Amino acid sequence: MIFLIFLFRQYMRGARCMTDLKLTGKVAIITGGTKGIGKWTALDMAKRGARIYICGKDKEEGEKCIEEMRTTAKNESIFFIPCDLRSFKAVREFVEAFKKKETTLHYLIHNAAVMMCPREVTEDNFESQFQVNFLSPFLMTHLLLDILKSSKPSRIINLVAPAYSLGEIKWDDINLEKDYTTSAGFGQSKLALVLFGINLAVRLESK
Repeated sequence: MIFLIFLFRQYMRGARCMTDLKLTGKVAIITGGTKGIGKWTALDMAKRGARIYICGKDKEEGEKCIEEMRTTAKNESIFFIPCDLRSFKAVREFVEAFKKKETTLHYLIHNAAVMMCPREVTEDNFESQFQVNFLSPFLMTHLLLDILKSSKPSRIINLVAPAYSLGEIKWDDINLEKDYTTSAGFGQSKLALVLFGINLAVRLESK
């Protein structure tokens, strides 16, 4: 019985990263890095010596988070820059602030997302899931492409969910004004992010 419980707990914890790769000298941006997958990714990379920039919409939560992570990772090079992905203006300000601090970028990790939320229209007049999960990562990526290219080898990592396979992009109703459901909004946004990633990989393959 004890052995079965052990196996179950091992299965539930998921795969473990066994690499001892060092990231000293590498610079990473992680959106939504104050909790969940983003936080643990940031912490692991910080332990490996990377300089980490976390963006999130809650400044107080962000500052508290990086102080904890600096202590745990024994790495002072963990920084927080506020950025609400519901605003294109905020995305541009984030990139501008980052470029004032760094001249290289090796990892851009789009982790932040919203899901299954009531329909909301952003200040830029887009359905919120579509903007946060796709449009803002799209914009941030293009604003950072120059520095990513000059820092190669570099990586752009988009976190998606199985829901993308059930998604459909409503080209004639991109804001889902007619038939909005939380799952339709989430699926559309993640499918768009997947297609963007595939297209970008093809475009940048030889660069």
